[in-house]
Amino acid sequence: MLYKQFIKNYKEDYKKYNGWLKKETSHYIFNYFDNKFIKEHINRISKIQENSNNKIFEFLGIRNAKKINYYIYPSEFLKSKYMGNPIYAQSVYKDYSVHIVYNKKIRPLGPHEDTHLISLKFGLPPSFFAEGLAESIASKKRFFNGKSRKYFIKKWLNKYDKDSLSNFFIQKGWLDTPDNESGEFYSIAMSFTLYLIKVFGKEKFFKLYKKINRNMTIKQIVYTMEKVFLMDYEQIISNWKI
Repeated sequence: MLYKQFIKNYKEDYKKYNGWLKKETSHYIFNYFDNKFIKEHINRISKIQENSNNKIFEFLGIRNAKKINYYIYPSEFLKSKYMGNPIYAQSVYKDYSVHIVYNKKIRPLGPHEDTHLISLKFGLPPSFFAEGLAESIASKKRFFNGKSRKYFIKKWLNKYDKDSLSNFFIQKGWLDTPDNESGEFYSIAMSFTLYLIKVFGKEKFFKLYKKINRNMTIKQIVYTMEKVFLMDYEQIISNWKI
């Protein structure tokens, strides 16, 4: 199934570039620039991603639909030049690819972006739940911009409250969150996802994940959640200890 995805300024000039070096592994094809630092690290990169792939399989019970194409750029400038957006790491659904910046300061490796692609077998829920799942697999102990998850969750609670959470379930609600609060929202999505999985189990969470989509309203998502978990939404939120 072809899922719609919005990536600001996205373009496919990377498909026209003929200078890519390549390394292929069991689940990936790594395309990378002829850059000394990246070439020195390509074996490390491939090993980390293969280990991440196993971690995703252990959590989701599914593998990639096909090999994931990684495009590795040495700078934000070059990533922007060839795929249109300078953000450190992005998955592209229709191309089944991941684009990352990799250098001495920026190394966005691990299961997060790969989870977005592999979990497409389950469907495409609103970003709150997709990001929550990807962050849960990536590890709740992972630091975000040098800060701990607890730091960002506390910051979120200082500005918002649990009763406002459903506003961010819908796609527009998530897309409208401030760019400078990404650490807070990714962390709170992870916290809520881990809570749902711990209390109701992975299978129930996956059932919810498959039933909701990015065109649903808050009311529709909350109703689906209550039907899947057999509990009133107010009680679900009340039982969530942050």
